Amino acid sequence: MADDRPTLLPQPKTLSAREGAFTLDADTEILLLPDASDALVHAARSLQGEIEAVTGLRVPLVRTARPARTENVLLLTGDPAAAAAYLPGTPWPEDALASHGEQAYWVRVTSTQVLAGGRGDEAAHYAAQTLRQLVRGEGARLPALEILDWPSLAYRGVMMDVSRGKVPTLATLERVVDEMSLYKMNVLQLYTEHTFVFPHHPRIGAGCGSLSGDDMMALDAYARDRFVELQPNLNSFGHMAHLLAIPEYRHLAEAEIGWSVDVTNEETYALFDDLYADLLPAFSSALFNVGCDETWDLGKGRSRALAEEIGVGRVYLQHILRLREIAARYGRRIQ
Repeated sequence: MADDRPTLLPQPKTLSAREGAFTLDADTEILLLPDASDALVHAARSLQGEIEAVTGLRVPLVRTARPARTENVLLLTGDPAAAAAYLPGTPWPEDALASHGEQAYWVRVTSTQVLAGGRGDEAAHYAAQTLRQLVRGEGARLPALEILDWPSLAYRGVMMDVSRGKVPTLATLERVVDEMSLYKMNVLQLYTEHTFVFPHHPRIGAGCGSLSGDDMMALDAYARDRFVELQPNLNSFGHMAHLLAIPEYRHLAEAEIGWSVDVTNEETYALFDDLYADLLPAFSSALFNVGCDETWDLGKGRSRALAEEIGVGRVYLQHILRLREIAARYGRRIQ
């Protein structure tokens, strides 16, 4: 038997189909409680825009202390207890939501109303994205159903390489955030080797379309509005070929190949202090991916003697601990 349930990504943990459907029309209202936050209004606006794009209907947002009616309405909330009082008789599963964490959300579609939300703005945002997907797939006629959903993973993200080929524009990166948000992804990292404008070291990112701190602050705020955490990412050991090819940094290479940095030179750590000081304040996230993969030449050049004394693994670890110390000066915890 064919599965005729609506297509939603990711698939909800539980989805129960019901008889009937809710039909959006010119009189439908999106209800918000009187104390709805800016974040919740933003989520409602995303749903409003989706409905208009798919159906041509401009469904109004109504934030009122007392709803004028209980039918042909779609209620979005981050406070199930208040919502139950706001629309008496609505069966919000408060205990079930509480048992599945802050990101758990609930959607209930009947022939007369749609209830959607969870315990907080983030959960309400995810409920709104599920409704957006439902509208995108079903149009103005939403099948009656009940969804209780929560994530399997706290972090669901993308690391996007912006150091090879064309560097994406801010507009493109905002589109990436929009798509991630729709599918309930909540972490974006831009893998960076050199494509950032470092005020202390402007030659590193010069001439390659580098993103600036201004770009990152704008993208960070844009992502936060959509419950996506923009986490800084800067490779800080291997993959340093572009930087080490610049004459004034060439002496910081581990070996002639110019791939990894020299961990025996204190200038290396002064450089990373400058780079972190320029990069990290543009982000609100407390986490920082320092990369440090593929150090093929470690222990084969300037660190050879140290590696022979304490082992390559210990040399690697000492570098990671130094980076951890530098990042901590700027309030970051390294990954």
